[in-house]
Amino acid sequence: MPKTKKQLKFFSFYDFPAIEKHLTNMAAEGWMIKSAEGNLWKYEQIEPKRLHFAVTYFPKAHALDPEPSEELKMLWDFCEHTGWKLAVQAAQIQIFYNEAENPRPIETDPVTQLENIHRAAKKSVITNLWTGLFLGLLNLGLFFAQLFTQPVDTLANPLRLWSCVIWMLYLVSILSEPISYFRWYRKARVIAQEEDRLAFPRNSRLRNNIIFLLITMALIWLLLYLSSSIVIHAFIFTAVYGILIFALVRRIMRFLKRRKVSAKANISITMIVSMVLAFALMGPLTLALIGATERGWITDDNAAGTYEHDGRVWEYYEDVLPLTVEDLTGAQYEGYSRQLTTENTMFLTKVEGRQRARFDAKNFKTLPDLEYTVIQVKLPLVYELCKKDILNDRDDRKDDHIPEGHKNIYESRDPSPWGAVEVYQLTAQDGGPMGFWVLCYESHFVEIVFYGWDPSMEQMAVVAEKLGNTLQ
Repeated sequence: MPKTKKQLKFFSFYDFPAIEKHLTNMAAEGWMIKSAEGNLWKYEQIEPKRLHFAVTYFPKAHALDPEPSEELKMLWDFCEHTGWKLAVQAAQIQIFYNEAENPRPIETDPVTQLENIHRAAKKSVITNLWTGLFLGLLNLGLFFAQLFTQPVDTLANPLRLWSCVIWMLYLVSILSEPISYFRWYRKARVIAQEEDRLAFPRNSRLRNNIIFLLITMALIWLLLYLSSSIVIHAFIFTAVYGILIFALVRRIMRFLKRRKVSAKANISITMIVSMVLAFALMGPLTLALIGATERGWITDDNAAGTYEHDGRVWEYYEDVLPLTVEDLTGAQYEGYSRQLTTENTMFLTKVEGRQRARFDAKNFKTLPDLEYTVIQVKLPLVYELCKKDILNDRDDRKDDHIPEGHKNIYESRDPSPWGAVEVYQLTAQDGGPMGFWVLCYESHFVEIVFYGWDPSMEQMAVVAEKLGNTLQ
């Protein structure tokens, strides 16, 4: 059984000299190209030999064509008659090889050859460009939509910012090939017409360097993202979901191709079926993830432990909090879960503290809960943006779906007991003051929630002492 190998290759569509040189070198090492689907190329081991390769373009071909057209067969027959044997067909790209010492070129008219490449490029390079631009701009659009609707959560999350950089690099990589192609084509067309020769494209390393950087940053993002077991399991479920969809779509495409369905019909049917499958698979996988979490099969690495209550497995934490219920009341309690989480970027530092009664505590219904978020603003330019976001989070003032008189709105309060610049308390128009407070300091904000109890002046002073200064 012949040995095979695979390679990831990122040749530009029109860079036929680089492709020919690469395949010649591979044949000299004992490897013959057998398939070139996208960027994954497969080779079969042969006796090392010197072979000449030629890349030609057939613009009318499509990867999903059920069988080669008569025109394409005529091209193959013509090439074989002149000593060129077909090695691989990759949609519009036709790769031939010749064992002769000095074989005659397949194409000899540079103008015709260039226009042939251009017609093929308009179907592949331009199509890939629009597809890539749509995908890249869609994800960047989602990022900036989050930035302007949820600036605090976005600017404090390093993974979101990292993904923005990745999608920007992706757009650069998408644009690099068509820009390089059209620059080369304009020059090559003039040279072909005036000098009757084909100007070879430059083997630019820019696109490959961008792709390498993109892959590297994506891997770093992935390593940062997979920092907890919960996220790891979520990623595994997502990966399984993606692999299943990809495998099913490929099987559908190949099945339709074997059934002699045209390329256009194949694409339409596959898109419809893949959308149905995507929705059909999402439900079971999501339920499986939720069920695994409830049964305690998936837990947070930062949790101190777990306990069972009401048929579910719950996590509890024993983190050191900068402000506790005990600091405010002076009493000592048992049965709490104390959790502290931190997100840090060049724009913001976001620290969240939660002290909540465990469900297995005997008096959990009477234990006071405490929850707060400290947001340190490192870039003064985003201070007002963050303030607006924080106040709009629970304020219904601009929500037309809630009738006047039933809205929750933030009302200004005296900031001096809190040692703050401004203070706001959430108030229900039909129920009075609530336990949600926003404290505005010179360079940071504190959102604090008192569940079921009102802070006294002394407790406000404790909050000012513990959270009035930025947390280190």
